[in-house]
Order: sequence, then structure tokens, then C-alpha cells
Amino acid sequence: MFTTARTPDTTGRTWGICSRSGIGCSGRTWTPTGWSRTSPSVSGPRRIPSGSCWGCDPGVEPVVTTARPSDRSRGPLLATQVRWWCASLDLEAQAVDRLVRHLSVDERDRAARFHFRRDASRFVVSRAALRIGLADCLGVEPGLIGLRYGPHGKPELAPPFDRFGLRFNVSHSESLGLYAVTRDRRVGVDIERIRPLPDLDEIAERVFSPEERLALRRLPPARRPEGFFNCWTRKEAYVKAIGSGLAHPLTRFTVSLAPGAPARLEHVDDDPDAPERWRLETLVPDPGHVAAIAVEGLTTQIAWDSPPERAA
Repeated sequence: MFTTARTPDTTGRTWGICSRSGIGCSGRTWTPTGWSRTSPSVSGPRRIPSGSCWGCDPGVEPVVTTARPSDRSRGPLLATQVRWWCASLDLEAQAVDRLVRHLSVDERDRAARFHFRRDASRFVVSRAALRIGLADCLGVEPGLIGLRYGPHGKPELAPPFDRFGLRFNVSHSESLGLYAVTRDRRVGVDIERIRPLPDLDEIAERVFSPEERLALRRLPPARRPEGFFNCWTRKEAYVKAIGSGLAHPLTRFTVSLAPGAPARLEHVDDDPDAPERWRLETLVPDPGHVAAIAVEGLTTQIAWDSPPERAA
């Protein structure tokens, strides 16, 4: 993930998060922010609505959910499905305070150590959004869910919650968070704001495959930033899904990148069968962002629902 310079919080470090307990304050409750919606049967980039997963059930034939959240009851997450949602991370201080109660003690401690208020608030909202979505799968309170981290920093459910087979992934780009959860399938997501980069060619030379660099050079100059971030998000989603993160040599596999073209894993140098096992999809949160999801299994269906509101 590319980062931008941070602006210090002029109010100082007293931003109202207690590391040991949630603070009960009045204010608006959090609900993930969604955008325009397209039918999942349509090929091409998917414009993000709100989404979530509600429960787990043994896998059956894949079903694509096309009804609006208000049109259906909370259904189970099938082994052939991915559920995902997007959240705005910039909320008013009162709303952030209301979400602290969903975090673990360790997460509250981590939030208290941020130097900038904005970073701390975004961390609280992001982790609460993740926990609320997972809680609806597991049927427990968000704050009770145990999380642990793999050798490359990928979060996963800790015992006893790991026995349910849920796998999930998270990505952030400034004020937006993207989340996906599956059952017994590896998954990775990444989201980025499309923007000009003065060193775009130098970065591509270091991390893109020869085929990707050629495809990027063939794009009109005005479309190259979008092509660059198409490639970057798809590559990062894939390496996050396989669990190696950026430790995996990014030049050793190739993805599609042309704006408007379907997302595809073209080839992997040391795993020639990988394109037959992995599905890539492009997600478009809004006109200024692009996101990608990588999920194990070509028959996997992508579905969504609106997370329930968690009042204080």
C-alpha cells in the first residue's frame, strides 16, 4: 500500500480513547458507507455497495445474491461465497468513542499509542468494522472475537473461533477500508486512491513483470495511473491471499491491468496452474479509487449485504 504524508493533529494527543474500556458518549453510530450497485452477473468492475456476512453453513451449490439487503433475511455464508463490505474511516469523535467498546484490550492499547489523532481514529473505526462483520458470522459480540497474526502479518481468527473456517482480509486507503470474508478459501483485498505518481515508471520497473511493464507503456498517458493502480491492487490482493505479503517476488507473476478490461491472473512463474485456481475481480469504490479481490476457486461467487447497525 502506498502512503501519503501525515498532518499532525493540532489538538495534541488527547483524543479521547481509553486503552482499557470503551467510552460511552452520545453521537451517531457507525454504519459502513456504500456506493452504487451493479448486478454481480455483469462482467467488469463491480461498484461497491455495502456488504457483510451473516453466518456460516456447509457449502452447497454457489448462489449469487442480487437482492438489496432490505429485501432478504440474513442468510448463511456458503463455502462458495465471498462477502465483503466497505467502510468510511473518518467519523466524528463521538462516533469513534462509541466504537471503542468493540475492540480488544490490546487493540485499545495500540490505538492509544498512535501519535496522530486521525490515525488513531481510523484504526478504531477500521478494527470495529472488521469485528462487526465477523461477529455476524460467528454469532458473538465483536469484542469477544480473538485475532492473531501469521508470520507475514496477515490477521486470522484465533482459537476457538478458527474452527469455523472463516478467512478474511482487510485493506485501507486513507479514509476508506475494504473487508472480505470467506469460508475455507483464501482471500486477499487491496484498495488504493488513483493519483499521479512522479516515479511511476521507476516503481513499475522494480515491482511489475516484463509483460506488465509493456502493457503499462502501451496505455495513453492519461490512463496510466489507473492502469498502474489496477496492476498494483491486483498483485497485492493476490500475495495477501496466498499469505506471503510483499515478501513474494512481485515480478514473478503477471496480472491484467488495462482500464476497463477484466481482472485476471495471467501467469505465475513458479506455479503455472495458479490461474486455474484463483479468481481476480476489480472493485470500484468511487471514481477516485480502485480495489481488487483475489479469492481461491474460480467458481466462487461474490455477494454482499449491509452490516447491522451497532448502537452503543
